[in-house]
This record gives sequence, C-alpha cells and structure tokens, in this order.
Amino acid sequence: MNASRPRLSFSGAVKDGPATKFGIDWNFGDAVMVSYRGHDYEAIINALSITVYGNGDEEVRGGFELI
Repeated sequence: MNASRPRLSFSGAVKDGPATKFGIDWNFGDAVMVSYRGHDYEAIINALSITVYGNGDEEVRGGFELI
C-alpha cells in the first residue's frame, strides 16, 4: 500500500557559521534535523566541501538528503 503514496524528497546545504559550527554541531555522516515550511525532518550530511581562499579565509559547506 505504501508504494503508491508520495514520498517527500529534497536536499540542501548547510554552511559553517556562528549558529552551526562544522566539527561541533555537524560533520560528514551526521544525522541532523532540518526545517522546511514549518516541518522538521531528519537528514544525513552526505557531502562536504572546504574552500580555502587566497587571503586564508575558509568556507565549509555540507550537503544533506532526507533519510
């Protein structure tokens, strides 16, 4: 019966910052809660991107998918 029911699917990204610190609040492979349109969903961090700029600044982003 569940095969005919629609399944919610989306992905997104989280950026390292004051409210969500990489290595403290989230890391690759972590299960995290994401909010979308007033609902909370469990997701997994399944991608990681670290960029180092010429001035030494770093940017860390993680991608996620619902689980």
